[in-house]
Amino acid sequence: MPRSVALLAPILMAVLFPGVARAAVDIRLSGTDVVLHERASDPMVVTSYGLVERGRSMPYLREYGKNRFSPMPAHWRVSVSPGGSLALESAAFLDQSGCEWFDLVSRRLGTVRAIRTICQPYNGGIFNWSRDGKQAVQLVFKVRKNISTTTGFLIIDAVSATSRYVPLKKAWRHAHFAWTPNGKYVVEYDPTDIKRGIRFLRPDGKLHRAMKRAGTLAGGENAFSPSGDRFATWCTADRAADICLWDSASSKPKGELWGGAFDLYGWWDERHLIVLQRSGKGYQSVLIDLSGRRVRVLADISSSAYKEDEVQLNYSRN
Repeated sequence: MPRSVALLAPILMAVLFPGVARAAVDIRLSGTDVVLHERASDPMVVTSYGLVERGRSMPYLREYGKNRFSPMPAHWRVSVSPGGSLALESAAFLDQSGCEWFDLVSRRLGTVRAIRTICQPYNGGIFNWSRDGKQAVQLVFKVRKNISTTTGFLIIDAVSATSRYVPLKKAWRHAHFAWTPNGKYVVEYDPTDIKRGIRFLRPDGKLHRAMKRAGTLAGGENAFSPSGDRFATWCTADRAADICLWDSASSKPKGELWGGAFDLYGWWDERHLIVLQRSGKGYQSVLIDLSGRRVRVLADISSSAYKEDEVQLNYSRN
């Protein structure tokens, strides 16, 4: 084949056969032994990740429109909104008044808005975005005699760049929080105890409904399917599956599967999930269908990355 034709072949293939998937791009993550395998058509991609470096949390943020990730040493966690336009960055240090804050960043423009949140003796923990990217919810806790206890949740408004603390009288000690897809309710779940079930709370903290035998929410903000009509939990021990699916409106069971999962990163589409599985001496982020069948490897994660670096991949929908 003439050299000129060979050089033009990839371009001609893209024009003549636009539906043909592009070759996967391999992205090696900085600071750890993880390789992502991505395609341009992927509906979910890793937009940030976190490691433990020298005894402290170190988040990395994906540069907008690129395959590079930058360390964020002034923050302890970074999360990208659905759609990818915003990044919410939780500061690693208190201000002079003993208060915490977020940096709300436009990833395209690079503009930053600071959001002051809670002050000592309260502390902020894990936070999750809403489906529309307009707000986030963060667990709030206190530490007494080296024991941390969740006291309520914080609502972060990404439109007005403000926050509001909602105390709970009977919050579960290790409670985490996430939004329902319609943004009407906050889901309370305890990742340390699948026997508790989950609770749906109104934004003022009042109970809307509870599911006592559902297990605990799996996947945080990505626990709900793209349509929002189903969500995933870690099944209780009396089931022969590890991932249970539920109807969002009725709370009735919609199925279960054995995914062999150490973690659930979210829904790829209505028929597939992204899970973390063991593979040889290491681990893999894997696309599985709702029968548990492996479809594709999305990332290779070494044993040291998982066990020593404690790497946590954060997927966002494009």
